[in-house]
Amino acid sequence: MHFVDLPDDIFIDILSFLEDGWYVERNRTLAALRLTCKRVLSLTTHLYFSSLRLKIESQNLDHLVTQAESIGHHVRQLVLDLWINTEENEWEDKAGVASRDVLLAALINQLPNVRALTVHALCTPAIEFPQFVQSMRTLKNVQHLQIIEIAMRPSGLLDEQIRCPLSDGVVREVVKSSGRQLRSIVFDGQSSIQLETFKAIRDLSTSLQTLLFGQCLGLDCQPALFEAVSWACRDTLEHLGFYDCRGAHSGAIASGVGSGLWSTKLRTLEVCKSGDHSDARVLPYPIVEGPETRKLSRACFEHAFDWELLLLGRLRAQEVTLTLVPRHEILRTLQNGSFRGMTKLIVGKPPGDNQSGDTGIIAACSERRVDLSTDGIPIMGCTCPYGTN
Repeated sequence: MHFVDLPDDIFIDILSFLEDGWYVERNRTLAALRLTCKRVLSLTTHLYFSSLRLKIESQNLDHLVTQAESIGHHVRQLVLDLWINTEENEWEDKAGVASRDVLLAALINQLPNVRALTVHALCTPAIEFPQFVQSMRTLKNVQHLQIIEIAMRPSGLLDEQIRCPLSDGVVREVVKSSGRQLRSIVFDGQSSIQLETFKAIRDLSTSLQTLLFGQCLGLDCQPALFEAVSWACRDTLEHLGFYDCRGAHSGAIASGVGSGLWSTKLRTLEVCKSGDHSDARVLPYPIVEGPETRKLSRACFEHAFDWELLLLGRLRAQEVTLTLVPRHEILRTLQNGSFRGMTKLIVGKPPGDNQSGDTGIIAACSERRVDLSTDGIPIMGCTCPYGTN
């Protein structure tokens, strides 16, 4: 029997292996199959159009909008490249922002079944796409949302909070429309989201399993982290990460996670290069463990100060990774009994690969019956002396 003569159910099962394949090769394979006969053309339509990647700089939006009228309901994975190679002050002339905004909104309105949405955006307050942002309200079934920003911020403003209405608006509207469906939110940003957007994530996302904030939580969001309120994803969240977020206060994280208000199912916590020099060195509210509070499987703290480790050390964790942390602070953390229930400690190599300070750490780990590994690798780089490994 020829491959294309297989029964429909078997044929579709075989084709399903192409769903997770690399986008280009997958579509080449499907395109070749679709040339064989009308039956295969019909059976492969939903797979062939299930993934769409749009590059605003090079693609004909008018054609895509027209095409989406007939095949848009097949799209499950959508990647939008919303940046162009031009200077910020030339956007209006070179890109036709207003007209593209209308066409982008029209396209989204034809894609009701998107499950995974990735948006690549410029980090600039100059580009808003208001109609496109509003069109996010029509997406009711998004399960995975990823925002990736490329920086356009002027030099010398690295410590300033930059607002990007496009990225911020997309997150807020998708959370409002798909809050019950969302399983993961990953914001790899260069800008800071508004307090309203963070509260929408906290209060509306009832099914989140993964929530990762990269540079997008500024000091404006810190008051919301201080509030002793339960997160909507309290019964589902398993992986939480803060990366280079000035608003991610270590005390607030310790209180929220330790009390089980943020999640009773959390397995992995990562806090890297976060917080601000002005942070108060206190817990915003006491850690009160309840019967549902569980020990973390893995906790990673990177570039943390001694007072931050003291507060975060009140969390219970099985495996703890400390990178870009001075040896004497690691030793103090071990000696004061931090991270109850820890069975393994992973540390990064010290600057210059000088491990002379490991003697005390080895002894402290032995006393606490903790396995020690010294091959930890930082998640984020750093220019300080401890960022040279």
